Amino acid sequence: MLNTKKFSTRLSAILVSMVILLVAVFSLSSSQKVEAGDFTLRYNAHDARTGAYLRTYSLTVEGNNSRAIVNGDDREVDYSKNGVVKIITNYGLCSGFVVDEHTIATAAHCVYNQAITSILLFDKNGNNNMTITNPVEYHFPCKYAENPAERHLYDYALITVKQSLEDYECFNFGMMIESYADSETNVVYSAGFPGIVRGNVVNDYTTHALYKGTGNVNSFNKGNSGNIEYIYFTADMTPGDSGGPIYVTEGVGDKLYHTVVGIQVNTSDYHGMADAMSPHLLKFLKGNTNKNY
Repeated sequence: MLNTKKFSTRLSAILVSMVILLVAVFSLSSSQKVEAGDFTLRYNAHDARTGAYLRTYSLTVEGNNSRAIVNGDDREVDYSKNGVVKIITNYGLCSGFVVDEHTIATAAHCVYNQAITSILLFDKNGNNNMTITNPVEYHFPCKYAENPAERHLYDYALITVKQSLEDYECFNFGMMIESYADSETNVVYSAGFPGIVRGNVVNDYTTHALYKGTGNVNSFNKGNSGNIEYIYFTADMTPGDSGGPIYVTEGVGDKLYHTVVGIQVNTSDYHGMADAMSPHLLKFLKGNTNKNY
């Protein structure tokens, strides 16, 4: 998040893998028995406009899910991914991206204990053609609030809105696997609304510029399930990019597909960091029946 009151060092990045509807694999109802190897997480839902707590719920995914793979500051302004949004809260600025017709993904630290004042969407020419001032809810993992030492592993959130975002859906969703992360062609792209690029302020409350960065997977951490859960990458990142997507591209025939593989959450002097798409994150975003619009 770009905190205009106190320039936060938060941010983010991630990377790498394929395909979209793994969500069907995750369709366990809360009444089903949780088998050994299954993974359950609890989530908090809050009023997006006030930050007030609403409820807590749980989601469970199976422990063994199939996975598939797709094979100096040099960022450039790029509005071709018009599914990337700018989020303004009572604390500062962040990025996010459209998941489905009524859902936006972002980083948990972009919304935690905050009230969302507006969400800005842009057309492919860079024109702000939709501003949402009445988002409905935001959700984040309970573990983000309960365990500061592991907060970076649960730094993701969703926002629900009443308005239709159908025209802004431009991403597929998939998981990175180790063979791609270790390959020499592990290119990853980032997108967001950074506060500063090459020493110049390019985003604030009234100036809006969507940038794309290009880099590679630097390293990664795996969770107990064996899935990659945290990614380090070399695409340039600065505060304000937090919550934006990390994605890979794949050409199929004459079409180019963009697959989100992570959510940008932090950065250091040497790399960006991201929470990787995983079975529980995919179910949270794409297979979650607890979302209210």
